[in-house]
Amino acid sequence: MSNATTTKGKTMQTAKEKMTDAVTEMTLSQYEGQVDCMEAALETLVREATASLEQFRKARIEGKVPNMLNYSTGLGLSDRVRHIEEAQTSAKGHYLVLSAINTINQFEG
Repeated sequence: MSNATTTKGKTMQTAKEKMTDAVTEMTLSQYEGQVDCMEAALETLVREATASLEQFRKARIEGKVPNMLNYSTGLGLSDRVRHIEEAQTSAKGHYLVLSAINTINQFEG
């Protein structure tokens, strides 16, 4: 009787592990899809912001936009452009790192 109980317990444990692995795989696949969607949206946003910056630069060079202070932030236009450029280069990396951390926390928590 003891041997049959042990075999049944091992079989149940193996089945449980396989189910857990399958659920984890489905969940990871779901998150990967969401990350891909968000990454595409972020790339579009960065592309649009870059195009807007190029328009501002061109207008400023042509003298159509004065290099005025932005009264809400106290930064000049060139500083704002630099900040946006820095954000463009680091935003994607930061987003992916935060997504990975959140995913890990969900599985560990």
